Amino acid sequence: MDFDVLLVDIEGTTTSISFVKDILFPFARSEVEKFLRSNWNSENVRECINSLRNQAKEDLSAGMESIVEIPENAFEETLQCVLNNIYKMMDRDRKVKALKTLQGYVWIGGYKEGVLKGQ
Repeated sequence: MDFDVLLVDIEGTTTSISFVKDILFPFARSEVEKFLRSNWNSENVRECINSLRNQAKEDLSAGMESIVEIPENAFEETLQCVLNNIYKMMDRDRKVKALKTLQGYVWIGGYKEGVLKGQ
């Protein structure tokens, strides 16, 4: 069987919904700032940030409250705006590709470090 991508929906299939809700999502929220600081200049993270920047523009145009524009200047200001929007999207359980990608990267790190363990 040839394929380029394998997409697995873990929530409720390979992992219980409560594990995802009670362990994985809070872990991603608590570790995303550390992850972004450590990987800010990686190509994959830069792509996510650019996608989040575009998403913020769309959300602001649609009148969504609490979302901020993500600047392209000073690192700390940009990081804080990215985090603001990530936390707001998490709070609203948004299904935004860049958010889900970043959550996945954070989880990979957690599993590699042994902080997260599969069920």
